[in-house]
Formats: sequence, structure tokens, C-alpha cells
Amino acid sequence: MKVFHFLFNFVLITAILIIMTSLNLDKFVYYVVTGLLISLTVYIGHLAFHNKKLED
Repeated sequence: MKVFHFLFNFVLITAILIIMTSLNLDKFVYYVVTGLLISLTVYIGHLAFHNKKLED
């Protein structure tokens, strides 16, 4: 389950990076938004994963 959780985050972050690279944003904006999205993704993923564990 933890492997799937990690892969899901990895795929999501990779997709975001690809989209943002194609948009060709300013480097500063790019890093700030990427940092925010990664922390948000990890946080939401952690919450969802934690909730699933509680339900079992």
C-alpha cells in the first residue's frame, strides 16, 4: 500500500512538472508553485492514506 501511495505522488508531481514546463513559466514562479504543489500533494496523500488506515 505504501508503494502505491508513493507512486501516486510521484506520478502526480511528474505530471505537474511536465505541464508547467510546457507552460514555460518564469523560473521563480516555477519553483515556488512546484514546492507548494509537492507539499500539498504529500499532505493530502498523507491524510487520505491515514484515513484509509483508520477505516481498516
